[in-house]
Amino acid sequence: MDVKEIAGKVNIPCGVFDENGKEVILSSKLQEILNNYGEFFSFLGIEKDNPAYKDGISLEKRLFLKDEKKSFVFFVQKIDNFFVTYGIDITFNTQLIDSIIERSNVISQILSTTTGAIYIKELDGDFIYKNPAFEELSRQMDYLDDYFLENLQQQDEIVNVRKITLNNKERYIFEYGKVYEVGGKKQLRGFVLFDSVISNFFANLKGEKDILFDILDNASMGVLYLSKDCLTLKYYNRFAEDALQAERIERIEILGLLEPDVIFDVNTVKLINENLSSKGKYEVYNYKIPNVEGEFDFYFVYGNNGIIVFFNKVLPTDEQKAYRQFRTMFEYASDAIFLMKDATFVECNKKAEEILGCGKAKIIGKTPFDFSPKFQPNGIPSEEIGIKILDSVTLEGNKVFEWVHKKNDGSLFNAEVTLSKIQIGGYTYTQAIVRDISKRKVLIDLGRDFFALLSSENPVFVFDEGFNLILKNEIDCLLSVEDVKRYTISVLTKNTMVSPGIYSGNFLFGDKKISLSAKVLHKENKKFFLVKLQK
Repeated sequence: MDVKEIAGKVNIPCGVFDENGKEVILSSKLQEILNNYGEFFSFLGIEKDNPAYKDGISLEKRLFLKDEKKSFVFFVQKIDNFFVTYGIDITFNTQLIDSIIERSNVISQILSTTTGAIYIKELDGDFIYKNPAFEELSRQMDYLDDYFLENLQQQDEIVNVRKITLNNKERYIFEYGKVYEVGGKKQLRGFVLFDSVISNFFANLKGEKDILFDILDNASMGVLYLSKDCLTLKYYNRFAEDALQAERIERIEILGLLEPDVIFDVNTVKLINENLSSKGKYEVYNYKIPNVEGEFDFYFVYGNNGIIVFFNKVLPTDEQKAYRQFRTMFEYASDAIFLMKDATFVECNKKAEEILGCGKAKIIGKTPFDFSPKFQPNGIPSEEIGIKILDSVTLEGNKVFEWVHKKNDGSLFNAEVTLSKIQIGGYTYTQAIVRDISKRKVLIDLGRDFFALLSSENPVFVFDEGFNLILKNEIDCLLSVEDVKRYTISVLTKNTMVSPGIYSGNFLFGDKKISLSAKVLHKENKKFFLVKLQK
């Protein structure tokens, strides 16, 4: 019997498809589903070029099979040029826990040694599933109390050991709960493990700890565990020692992980610190450690008592290289760039911090309207017109428009904003590129006189009333800006007006005779000087 015949007899939906959606291996159950719901890619809505499939994704589908309503979670992963998928029946009935146990050796081992309480509930609604142990726990105490739920909503995940009282006896429990989004609704899934005898509980923990360290020591990825300030290295496994070598491990122990050039360069260290402080986690992809062969992916996680760092040697894919290029371009772009989910800033680059006059911590979580005056120049409230523009980007695509923004210190500036939708790691964001065009606006307001001068074959300078340089044309000039400013003030002081609003004078610069004319313009109660030099 060959592989295809075996797969044909498997009673769960699973299969392998090429990148065009053509079946390579197909189980009878998945064949039954596709017969009713069409070809593989359209059934699961797969975008075959989406890099998220490299790591694998899960999709929930609700189906009718033989007149019975069923719910499945399909797991899809792209391996080379093939898509591998299998589905789990999660129809919420008494068979759910058996389905979970069959497919998870970890949970199966836990449940074989202890009576675990397992539950699934809508986060703000009713229970979907409770096993008998959880039913018993619920009868004795209000387990999912307000404190538990409030903490969960802040973190989306809880891992905890605590002491409770059951049947007038002190007991310790290990609890795990996590929020998932299923079909647009949030679900809480979790389990509770009990010690059988208090005196044995910590001994059991020690045994589990020994097993855990044995697993970590032999893991095929690097693991570092450090103090919260990353100065004290508390643990490293064999992979980390082999990959980083004894000398670099010793440098980490002496200087700490985030001292520049111990592993990471100055810019990467800064990004790690900023993101650990604001988000509690950070990822560094395809990083080349000096004098170490290959590239590595690093995953930083802020734990309860320290920083956990996982890392692995990688051969970067085209998608990963493209993402790395995007991050580099994003961080070092000459324009201010913001990423938004809905109307909330979730990321920004250094230029964005500069243009708003504040650090990233004061930007993330805010909206564009927090950095805008209450009304735009047309008299319409900034939030009202801004939301309409954001909605139009979703429907119509890219938008370029002018906007008045407000810096953190309250000062206003004119901006040109380009909005577009982009995808990063399988998620869609609104990207805003913001340019300060205050000077351009002033120059446009100066009218045709400015553009005529700017196109001159001679050096032309534009100063504001305080003699700050606004712009100059591209013609080379013997004089520095400070020299031009000094001679302009001299000509204006002598008051040699040759025609209305135009002053002129001659002077020697070295052995060169220079003619300077300065035209005074008044626009919107502001004064500007258009200065032209000629040999």
